[in-house]
Amino acid sequence: MSAHPPPSTSSSVSSLDDLGVSVSSRSGNLTGSGAPPAISLSGIAQSKGWFSRMFLPTLPDYLGPYPVGVHDIETPANAETGAKGVLVRLYYPTIVSEARKRSRAHWLPKGMFYALGYGNFSKMPSVVSMGLFYPALAGIKTPGFLNASLHPAGSVPDDQQQHLPPLPPKVPPVVFSHGLGGMRTTYSTFCGNLASQGLVVAAIEHRDGSAAVSALNNHSDKIPYKVPDEKHLKPGQSVDSYLLELRRGQLALKAVEVQEVVQLLRDLNDGADIKNLMATRESPDIQSSLRGRLDFDNAVVAGHSFGAASALTAMQDKNGMKFKAGIALDPWMHAVDGSLPVSTPFISIQSESFQWKANLDPLRSFFSHRECAATSRFGVLKGTAHQDVSDFPVLFPGLMLRIKLRGTADPAKSLELYHAWHMQFLKDELQGCALDLDSSSEKMSLLLVPRVLRHSLATARSYRLPNSLCRRTSQLSSTEANASGSPAVKGWRKYASNFKSHPASHLVSFAILHELTAIVPLPLVYLLLSNSNIPIPFPEDVLAEGNKRMSYMLKYFGFEEMKQDSKAMLHMATSYAVVKAAMPIRIGLCVATTPWFARVAVVPVQTAFRKISSAVKARI
Repeated sequence: MSAHPPPSTSSSVSSLDDLGVSVSSRSGNLTGSGAPPAISLSGIAQSKGWFSRMFLPTLPDYLGPYPVGVHDIETPANAETGAKGVLVRLYYPTIVSEARKRSRAHWLPKGMFYALGYGNFSKMPSVVSMGLFYPALAGIKTPGFLNASLHPAGSVPDDQQQHLPPLPPKVPPVVFSHGLGGMRTTYSTFCGNLASQGLVVAAIEHRDGSAAVSALNNHSDKIPYKVPDEKHLKPGQSVDSYLLELRRGQLALKAVEVQEVVQLLRDLNDGADIKNLMATRESPDIQSSLRGRLDFDNAVVAGHSFGAASALTAMQDKNGMKFKAGIALDPWMHAVDGSLPVSTPFISIQSESFQWKANLDPLRSFFSHRECAATSRFGVLKGTAHQDVSDFPVLFPGLMLRIKLRGTADPAKSLELYHAWHMQFLKDELQGCALDLDSSSEKMSLLLVPRVLRHSLATARSYRLPNSLCRRTSQLSSTEANASGSPAVKGWRKYASNFKSHPASHLVSFAILHELTAIVPLPLVYLLLSNSNIPIPFPEDVLAEGNKRMSYMLKYFGFEEMKQDSKAMLHMATSYAVVKAAMPIRIGLCVATTPWFARVAVVPVQTAFRKISSAVKARI
């Protein structure tokens, strides 16, 4: 997840026309004969059970021809060089037979660790993070296979069976930088899509305080998200000046980490002995397989939001790595030095909602600079919001739309279009690359609408998302549900859609109903047994002995003794057993009434609590 401080109310929002972008759109879709063929992994990556598809958040399969392996590397600090150590997740192409032997990687590498981190970034109490974020996120798995080996150079029997293109001896490396509140798996779909085309992607987990949480020493320690605090203001310093100083300091650290990751990749390419604090049994083989495989003449740097600012800053660095191309997704330009040009060709894709004048002006200056590459491009995705390039909108489409953290365009199709544009751009820029980058653009109906921009952005191009892709996800889901399936299946789909859109209220509702269906029947069953002559087969001597012991305890605590022939304890135990035996009926009743109870009881209480909390905070 990436975030940014809301633009000042004094800043006027720049329209597309202010930027010089000609608005254009075409109808169409991303399906048809040009769609990429699915990779058969014998059901490992693609097959998900009906329960998972309905109730558990899932990530889309990667778009390229190769299956993807993932591997974590954390390097220790180096006192001699001054390097503080970096943490990255590598995404890279693997082979089908290797994927079959591996399990799919968890989206949260360390469930509770990152659930608490996301909760802290979202300003949630730890108890809420443990009860809400962890159950919702811990079970999610990516289509990537943990610690699978790198695809060897050339073609292997698996490739021939799947009709995959041979992988060249050298492939381009990509360094990816996340935005505020992200970490190394927040953009797993974006990174995995590039890796599935044959690139090696190193997704950084930054340690400047911009990550939701960053792991140290294999998750034994952490660097939490750094919250701006006015108590750190210097005498006479304004809040704006403090925030700019803070973000520029973080940006400088992020840019240094980009160069450190480049050095890590160079060391891996040279076959150096890398100490990995997150090493597994497979680590030596994976690291050795990277030896001599990376094409640094075609290296790419990419990022989103604050991470896109890191990518632009890295491209400005004349003393650092000379990247062949860059990808800047919704760059947050607040701390970027606009006086330095970016001569590296780059593509900047902007979401439609992430636009205001103070942020667009520095970006316009890059494109208007005489050193800007003629092939640099600018684009706007209609119907998208700032978070749409991350995994969250495809994991929780209804919820993210409801809280206005994603756009109205279908998030999965938006990611497909992002990928298509990036692959077309890389195909044009990485001319010396031996990797076949035609596979994505030839197998996808891109529906790109090129427009030469007016004024100072005349060297760029603008692309618009077709209107047909701007329907709400709920409308798409409803259409698909009505198209096929029995009434029962349609009902389950509707139920699952409501659950995905409002997981918190549904979980709370189910928990309350589960307790109520246990507590309320107990006294009712007891009264029924006590006031009826229903025989309960039970040994009389055992009952008498139990009453005797209970009488002793009651007497000890000052209560009246039980009669020897009393059946009160027997009725209590039987009531408990009956309620337990009715567990399947209770669960069915709870599941059926959960949406109704959430609507009439849980949500109103939550709303009232928020109003009271807001009123209390306002008084404070």
